[in-house]
Amino acid sequence: CQYELAKGEVITLPGSVNGANIDLLQFRTPFNGEPPYRLPNHLGMAYAALLTTDLDSDVAYLASLGVEFLSEPFGIPGDRFVFFRDPDGVLYKLMETAPPHGDENADMHLIAMPYIGVNVSDFDASLEFYRSLGYTQIKFLLETGSAEEGRAYGLDGPFRIKGADIAIDRGDRHVLRLVQWLEPFDPEPPSPPPINRIGINRIALVVPDLDRAVAIMQAQSIEFLSGIAPCCSGTGEDESGIVHAIDPDGVFLEFVGP
Repeated sequence: CQYELAKGEVITLPGSVNGANIDLLQFRTPFNGEPPYRLPNHLGMAYAALLTTDLDSDVAYLASLGVEFLSEPFGIPGDRFVFFRDPDGVLYKLMETAPPHGDENADMHLIAMPYIGVNVSDFDASLEFYRSLGYTQIKFLLETGSAEEGRAYGLDGPFRIKGADIAIDRGDRHVLRLVQWLEPFDPEPPSPPPINRIGINRIALVVPDLDRAVAIMQAQSIEFLSGIAPCCSGTGEDESGIVHAIDPDGVFLEFVGP
């Protein structure tokens, strides 16, 4: 069927150190009012990381707006993070990787969206899948976290994971944080189609030739949600198109190109 948006806009962070945008959509038809994932260990695209140059200042400002945090900030100055929810409950990880600095008079000090947190049920299988798409730059993560760090993720105690930051070696070289939660493990699967639930439900990847990219992925037996669709005037006369591939856990990856 066709769909209808109440409103939608692509928004970006001015001066960001990478090319990440947010495709902010409010669906009218069909509408899915299910809440977003409750904790950062849910299978699927669980959260987006936001890099700040002054975590304490940003936390104070967000608190003044009534924003909900999962915990107090975890870590030491220059290496800390805290999770918060947006007005719809979508999770973001606010992180600081250098001593606080920046404009003292600014309300917020965000400079980048360094990665999207993608949780999987089989790290090795998912790593092979994403490597086949071109995510060949791999930096493995520590496999354990203390009870204090676990509480910063909204968990009841320590945790064990298997994961890596993976990146494409061309274009904007964006990063996905691919994690298999071993303990605690939440078996609830990512939300099924249609891709209209509240939360982070897809990531769009640009390719130079969409038909060629789909042919390559089909040869690798990658599953798709549909065929290529013209996008996005609504007239069917576009020269660009979109298609959604499905990762081993049912996560949607949107490919965009001519």
